[in-house]
Amino acid sequence: MLVFGSINHMKIFLISPASLSSGNKESKIYKLIHNKFKSKKSDGYKHAKSLHEGGDIKYADLFKYIGGANYFGSKLEYANSHGDKTYILTPFGLVLPDSKLNLSSIVQIRSSDIKKNKKIKLQIQTKVQQQLKNVDNPDTQVYLLGSFDYTKILEPAIKRLKYSTKVYKKGMFKTAEILREYNDLDISCLDFKEISHFKNRTKVST
Repeated sequence: MLVFGSINHMKIFLISPASLSSGNKESKIYKLIHNKFKSKKSDGYKHAKSLHEGGDIKYADLFKYIGGANYFGSKLEYANSHGDKTYILTPFGLVLPDSKLNLSSIVQIRSSDIKKNKKIKLQIQTKVQQQLKNVDNPDTQVYLLGSFDYTKILEPAIKRLKYSTKVYKKGMFKTAEILREYNDLDISCLDFKEISHFKNRTKVST
């Protein structure tokens, strides 16, 4: 398991994963797992062929393909451009974008619903807490890029987790647009407790 060394005075971005849970036979993940692509020129066909022949794929490439280069790609690009370290949240804990997984690992992730399965939530919280145990310097900032729902999973493990109000409930396409155009989200970032107050204010005003 990836365990961070001593981390001081750094900006760390955690990226939420693309959903692999769709059971629709026309979905990208279904076709990838069952090798159901018709066009040999498609990226899906190339990925599926490699995986079914015993190859692997980078987490970044898998999630960009499933979640879209526009949305997931924008999160990854922003994190790489503005942070010192970038990690992706998975049922296995935090992984590096260039880490690789094979077909059986993809199937395992697909059957592990991070948001809904309480047992998996607790497992992830424990893993993340272990991985970030050396992130104890107040000058080290940890940001989440992705759905706000993941703050509920990460907050017990990361007390100083930050989230930008700029992308709160903006949807995938708008979030991608903001990440491409906005140079620095720091000024709009709140820690988890501040985010809770922000949510309550938002509810009152709408």
